[in-house]
Amino acid sequence: MAVAGGILLPGWLFRWMGAGDVKLMAAVGPGSPGPRRLIAVLASLVAGGAISLIVAVRRGMLRQALIGAATIARVGDGPQPGLPQVTTGVRFPFAVAILAGSTIALWFQP
Repeated sequence: MAVAGGILLPGWLFRWMGAGDVKLMAAVGPGSPGPRRLIAVLASLVAGGAISLIVAVRRGMLRQALIGAATIARVGDGPQPGLPQVTTGVRFPFAVAILAGSTIALWFQP
């Protein structure tokens, strides 16, 4: 539970996702053996990235979303004045990505 939810916890702390998404991923954790748990989390993150690209294209915000992603990657460099807003403000239900990742993890044998 701590592994699956803990990986998504920074996303909630930085307000990139809701607490419900973290709790849902944490709930998926105990139902899976160790290797499947990690596969479920990683596959959920990949599915979430794919969904976010689709949402950004449909809303005409792909450029802004990519700039925000590049800004997030540079967060380790410390605060930098004049950087654009990190997120577009558009949200989508990450539970769909968790469902996809958990389903993919079921295909793998522990």
